[in-house]
Amino acid sequence: MISRRVFGRTASREGEPIRYGGRIGDSGYYRVYARNSGSNALTDSAGHPAADSSGLFHTGMRADWKSSREDELSPWDDIYAGSEGQTVAGLLSITPPVTGSFNDRTSILGGNLQGRWHRASPDRFDTTVLAYFTGEDRKGVLDFDRDTIAAEVVQHLAVSRHDLIWGGVFLQDEIAMVRDRVWLTLGSKLEHNAYSGFALQPNVRLLWIFRPHQTFWRANSQQRKRLCGPQRDERSGIGFREPCTSSGRSCSF
Repeated sequence: MISRRVFGRTASREGEPIRYGGRIGDSGYYRVYARNSGSNALTDSAGHPAADSSGLFHTGMRADWKSSREDELSPWDDIYAGSEGQTVAGLLSITPPVTGSFNDRTSILGGNLQGRWHRASPDRFDTTVLAYFTGEDRKGVLDFDRDTIAAEVVQHLAVSRHDLIWGGVFLQDEIAMVRDRVWLTLGSKLEHNAYSGFALQPNVRLLWIFRPHQTFWRANSQQRKRLCGPQRDERSGIGFREPCTSSGRSCSF
């Protein structure tokens, strides 16, 4: 199925996505998809097609597999390829100076690969490992190439009234002040960049369910910067939530 939407003298082409899924043994599932999209070229005053048509093909997959009672594995990826064009006005020659227009056709290729592993133990302790790779390559008048790799490890431990989460350079503790009624969350994150160096970003949140369908919350966070001298950014918020109608739909104020 192809749908066409016309805007002036151009039309976009959106192919209906193709999806397929199935099982992996007795404890896993997978899904794959593909989609094609693009747009036709504009026409000039003489009716000749311009160089601004585009096309992009997407495909990807995801799998979720429970390898044991404690371990879960989820890899997924997304790959795309296509091209796009435009007519650009500019300087064609310096000596002698000549201006004009030329067609810039760019080829596009990119994608990403991600993976997640989660282990939950019966001792209320679990670990999550995330890994990510993305790449993009554009070839045209101006070439562009970028690759990014990232990884993260997050651990969670529930002890008595405390719900601890930490990983890398952040730590968070959710404390049950009153069972099933009041929670206090304390956390902080440490960031670093080449411009401002290290910056500590603490935050505090309070949640109070004082009636079955009414909730009050308060949050404060702080961020320190040193881009052009010492700076401090503080944010706070207060909220109240209760049902708007008899159906139970919530409203926030």
